Amino acid sequence: MFWAIQVNILFTYYKTTLLEYLSISFNKIKNLKESLKLLYNYYVKNVKIGRKSIQKVLDKYQGEALVNFILGPYTYKENITINISSANFIGVEGKTKIIINKKERKKEVLFPASTVLVLGSCITFRNIIIESNYKQNGVSLAVFGDNIFLDNCELISNNKSLLLGPLPKDVVEELNESLQNVNTNYPTTTYVNKSKITGSSDYVIGAGTCFFNECEFNNLKEGFVFETLHNSNNPNGFICNKCFFNELTSNILVRSYSYHVSVFLIECLINKNLRPINYENHFSLNYYEYPYLKTDISEEIDKDDLEYFEFVLNNIKRKS
Repeated sequence: MFWAIQVNILFTYYKTTLLEYLSISFNKIKNLKESLKLLYNYYVKNVKIGRKSIQKVLDKYQGEALVNFILGPYTYKENITINISSANFIGVEGKTKIIINKKERKKEVLFPASTVLVLGSCITFRNIIIESNYKQNGVSLAVFGDNIFLDNCELISNNKSLLLGPLPKDVVEELNESLQNVNTNYPTTTYVNKSKITGSSDYVIGAGTCFFNECEFNNLKEGFVFETLHNSNNPNGFICNKCFFNELTSNILVRSYSYHVSVFLIECLINKNLRPINYENHFSLNYYEYPYLKTDISEEIDKDDLEYFEFVLNNIKRKS
């Protein structure tokens, strides 16, 4: 009887103590959730642009927080320069479009007109169509910042669709004197996921590293898909994973401004109209592929490189 009373007293004590502990823990978790919510709201800002000018909103924006710019299902006719970092531009799938405004040509914009020029880093575009409607010398998206991410986007141009900095200094000087301040030194990395890229000759050009995952490439007229400006300091170049090259005319995969060509194809589907390289220069132009087809103008992707590419591509899938 005595032991039964003791056990009952101990059980009651520990039950009460456990309930009090759980209650305190629950309140701590609740308070932690509220604190995290307040922290998120403090560090992550949502800015609805609606029908306003994107550039005017960007010019007025001041803050160090991560910001989500929410775009509406509209066509924004303007040139945009993004100088800030840590920003997401989120549109409505198939309806949000940014197209260059010919009346507002900026002298400092590349080639001489890019629809969107990115100078900041850690920028994301999601569900946005970016178009350049110049008949020639137009760029849809010019990237000179690092860690840029495109998800479910479309780039359209009659000429260059995607320019990836850095650019060699002599190329910058040749293109436009007003581009002396653009990135010619540090390497940049861009990630393009499940997006569509349409252009004409050399419509993906630059010396930056770019990972294309499950993208579609469309060439409007005869020419080249990639023009690489890479050197030995940037060995990765352009990496395509499970991409579809839907070339509508007879085209060539890659040409190079230099002798260093870095184009990697991993399980890609290539239209019969697309030739891998310019055969007249095949002694200096080659590319890397997996699975390896053992041709005299291609090389097998190194196992270590392949593992690294797969690691990066898996991170892209998780982010999308």
